[in-house]
Amino acid sequence: MSEFASLARSVPSLASKSSRVAIKPTLHAGFGVFAAIDLEPGSPVLRFDRPVAYTIFRTFRREVCAHCFAYNLGQYWKIKDLRYGVVFCTAECQQAWLDRHPPLAREAFSALESFIQLRARKDSDIIKSERIAFGAGFSPDVDEITEAWRSVHDRAALIISRRLSDLSTSTKAQRRALQEALQLPIDDTDIIYFVLSGIISHLTSPSLWSSLESVAPNPRPYTSKTALLSTTYAYLQLLAILPTELLPFTTPAIIHGLMARDACNSFGIWSGTGSRDGDEFLGYGIWPDASFFNHSCQPSVTKTRVGQGWEFSSTLRRVVAKDDELCISYLGEEEDKMSVVERRKKLWNGWGFECMCPKCNSEAAIARN
Repeated sequence: MSEFASLARSVPSLASKSSRVAIKPTLHAGFGVFAAIDLEPGSPVLRFDRPVAYTIFRTFRREVCAHCFAYNLGQYWKIKDLRYGVVFCTAECQQAWLDRHPPLAREAFSALESFIQLRARKDSDIIKSERIAFGAGFSPDVDEITEAWRSVHDRAALIISRRLSDLSTSTKAQRRALQEALQLPIDDTDIIYFVLSGIISHLTSPSLWSSLESVAPNPRPYTSKTALLSTTYAYLQLLAILPTELLPFTTPAIIHGLMARDACNSFGIWSGTGSRDGDEFLGYGIWPDASFFNHSCQPSVTKTRVGQGWEFSSTLRRVVAKDDELCISYLGEEEDKMSVVERRKKLWNGWGFECMCPKCNSEAAIARN
């Protein structure tokens, strides 16, 4: 599938224009965010208003405002719109969500919600043997990923042909492919919602999508073969249910490209900071510009979620000099409570790198002596 195998990356740049920071290459981590001026402690650095793609886990969908991500502490928000499967904390948030999503986007959310509700009431055995044979396993390699997407190519072409043709002129193979897609199990509603939110961003905010393409892709983004299968199923299902105007945006290149940049670049959506006992992990999303911040166990930047966005500020610890790299902590502010061994293990398991920041190198050297 050469249409997505290259995962071409555009020249890294910030969509959020700022005179305070710049994107520059680093020695070991590709690109990073650097101070363009001296930053006093507590200075604002960057703000991002919305993700290019996100999902609120379905178990929290009625407790989290669809616009500002406010969590109602386990209680359902009273303002709801069952057509789209969303709830809101205030009427203002509801109107803001409607304003941000044009009629075509709302029609897509409605189609997905109706489909999920329908599938939830049915037990399907269609292609179940294929799912079992595919298995969970380990993270699939590039060849397995290519083969998985190749395996749905013909079915996708038949579905598209059926959706764009009159029923009277459609073929039996086209009708069968469409019906089989509608009967496929939804193993993970959060994946299909995440994919749809990205497709809608591609439609409604081309500049935001363009910023995503400057983020480094992971050629092996799927955590398991089941996750890969769920994504290819989501592709077929969305082809079967979305408004036909969205079919040009529903492609392997767009969906696999989104998943490849989600891996190791997404931020968790938490009820609090994510570092306190009792904080709930509500979902996740991709804020492309925020992905350029590299990690340090002595971060020079803190992050705070404000509604759907993030605010990044320099820490109160010290002045950040011009041309210094600005780093955040990937450990949810838990780095001071962990040993160097614990930090490196968590970073390796979660992000695939061994931290070589000054704090880790210094503590490792002391431990060796």
